[in-house]
Amino acid sequence: MPARLFISLNTLVMKAHSAVAVTTFTVILFYILLNINANFLLTSLVYFSIPVLVVFMVYFVLSDDSGTYPELGKDEWGYRDKSKSRLGMF
Repeated sequence: MPARLFISLNTLVMKAHSAVAVTTFTVILFYILLNINANFLLTSLVYFSIPVLVVFMVYFVLSDDSGTYPELGKDEWGYRDKSKSRLGMF
């Protein structure tokens, strides 16, 4: 059963922005439920779902390859959004 679950999660297509939005919405929903003194069972269910959603969010963010980035050269390393001259360390 766990292997089937993992395979089905790999086929699930979700972009990083969607995963972040779902997780953020759930956290905001939790705090709203706390402030309006909602049902304890509902609030607990949302509370315990947050760590699972964070794990899936990290998975989707790390595996999202929808962006196109240039290949790094032999002497380059992982800052894609800044040039070496702007970092001021070289």
